[in-house]
Amino acid sequence: MFTSSPRSLYTTPKLDPPRTGTDRTHDAVYPRYKARPEIPIPIIATMSSSFIAEIANYRVHHLNSVNVALHRVCIPAVYFTMMVPMTLLSLPHNAYVNLATVVASLYSAYYLSLDVPYGLIGSGLMAALAYGGTKFQLTYGPRLALLASLAIWILSGVGQAYGHKYHEGGAPAAGENPKQAFLMPPLFVVVELGTSLGYRRSLMQTIDRHIQESRNKD
Repeated sequence: MFTSSPRSLYTTPKLDPPRTGTDRTHDAVYPRYKARPEIPIPIIATMSSSFIAEIANYRVHHLNSVNVALHRVCIPAVYFTMMVPMTLLSLPHNAYVNLATVVASLYSAYYLSLDVPYGLIGSGLMAALAYGGTKFQLTYGPRLALLASLAIWILSGVGQAYGHKYHEGGAPAAGENPKQAFLMPPLFVVVELGTSLGYRRSLMQTIDRHIQESRNKD
């Protein structure tokens, strides 16, 4: 008859504490105590000095939540419609190497010069718009693709104008700085959406603080 209690039969034996030094026998017996090497985490120098100012100068015209929501949809739509006619200028044997691809690459280079992480996301957006515009034109043909793009462009423009007039209460950025209004919208959408989802949330707080400080100086 067993004299030990059932609990003692299933007691897990205690392992000796880890030893220091280079005891290979100990490491073989107690492998879970072996030290794990630290994995280096790459640190990327991200922002240029003008990144905050560029986004702030565009955001100052887009502070109302309804107007911002409209721009989240309308800006990608507008740039998609801009890509479609550019796809007609392509290499003879590769329709995907076209003017839209070149323009998307230039935008990507500019965005990456401002900020690496958001520049990469913005580059992905521009590449997707160029590819989508090319696919759209090849699928439906130049005539139908151009007509549809024109309709989308008009609707998107009306949506943005409505947001500025009835919700933002101010003129769009194109009225003050056409160059910035042409270059910054896709990156603004990426930054605004990314920060609202929690990625580098403090970035938008810094941008808004920059806007407030500029207003106080005026």
